[in-house]
Amino acid sequence: MAINTRQPLRIRYFTVTHEFWHLLGYKEVISEEIDHERAADRFAAAVMMPASLVPPLWGRLKRDFGEEKAIIIIADMAAAPYEAVARRILELKLSKSRRLIAIKEKDWISLRKAHHLANSPLDEPFPIKSFSKYESVISEAVEKRLLNKAEASGKLAQISPETAIRYQMETNRERMISQEEEEDL
Repeated sequence: MAINTRQPLRIRYFTVTHEFWHLLGYKEVISEEIDHERAADRFAAAVMMPASLVPPLWGRLKRDFGEEKAIIIIADMAAAPYEAVARRILELKLSKSRRLIAIKEKDWISLRKAHHLANSPLDEPFPIKSFSKYESVISEAVEKRLLNKAEASGKLAQISPETAIRYQMETNRERMISQEEEEDL
């Protein structure tokens, strides 16, 4: 499993918890036809925002600040995406306002400002600059011809653009040489 470090922290935390559902192997255990992606989302929401804690917190925050600000505060406390908090509030039947789940992450960030709340570091990506182990695994796969250079370039494009460009240039050079050889025949 690899997590995109260009995503905001709250999205990354939720994604890791979501992916943990898949790693637990429930897909093989549950015989019913269910939407496993939605189940993984619900699992992540339940882990990050337990049903035993959210209702009393929601009641107090909603009373004191209103629904939007309450969602923002809970999202910060749980380090969860705003949209996931809004869905969790509806799933726990704490609100009937379906309008809340229509608000996108970027719009929630704007609502922070409207509610005079400080920016949250959880809305920042803080990308990890080096994935040296991953890069070496990809490099080794290329050397063993388990992966071609174009595929390696695609896998490294976000985490090591320089290496990805090098693989892409080598791929292009190899294609040109191959075409020239074919023309000579």
